[in-house]
Amino acid sequence: MRTDLSSLLLTRRELRFVTRGMVRLGLVGALVVGGWLSPLSPGPMMHAGDLAASGQIDAAIDVYLHSAHSHLLPSTRREALWAAASLASVDTTRPQRAIDLLRDFVLQHPGQAETAQASARLGTLYLLYQHDPVRAAEAWGQAVATAPQDPQAGQWLLDAGLALADAGLSEQALTQLQRATEHPAQAFAASFAMGRLTMTVDPALAYGHYSAAARAATDGSDQNLARLGAASALEALDRVDQAVAELSAVETDEPGVQRRRARLLAIDTP
Repeated sequence: MRTDLSSLLLTRRELRFVTRGMVRLGLVGALVVGGWLSPLSPGPMMHAGDLAASGQIDAAIDVYLHSAHSHLLPSTRREALWAAASLASVDTTRPQRAIDLLRDFVLQHPGQAETAQASARLGTLYLLYQHDPVRAAEAWGQAVATAPQDPQAGQWLLDAGLALADAGLSEQALTQLQRATEHPAQAFAASFAMGRLTMTVDPALAYGHYSAAARAATDGSDQNLARLGAASALEALDRVDQAVAELSAVETDEPGVQRRRARLLAIDTP
């Protein structure tokens, strides 16, 4: 069979053209994919966000950590490590991973907006999973030191004080609780906690704390608790008539409170 030479040459030219076109297309595709996954691209961060949104937490953390270690922009590395640490901190199955990542963030990015939050989350994890109230208190204290004007600073001080009290470190606890009273939202809880801490060693001081708690209370139940504490302190000081007055101000029908008031009235009546 006779082959037409011009037809054959045209086919080869077309083949070379198509081949070159495919090579170019492949190179463009590689550049696009490579650019999307490059250390300067937002692609991995967006992909990690999609993984997290779909519930693939471990995979999302891995992608975030890759960006935290490889991205060329320091701000993106910080953002990626914070995202990884934040995700890990809500995963109750692997608390040690969360602790390690949060520690890394605090060490690598001191003074950043998220550093105080990282320290505060460390406090919670130390207390819940390592049962270490002293270390938890130190972490909450570091959070306050990093961001003293943060809206959560009062809560961090309260948490630190309560943790130190649980550890038996009363003096240190009182220091943190006193600082917490400067924040209105924590004033009642901190004053009440100080009343309990000082009750056995200094009832007069405890009475002052319970009175402060009563003044800071924003609802009736809290005020009742503070007045009951104040009555106990007054009774310990043998100021029975004042203790009766405190109990009389408690708005409750609780039989125990009424029996206690009757007992004190019997003592106070000759």
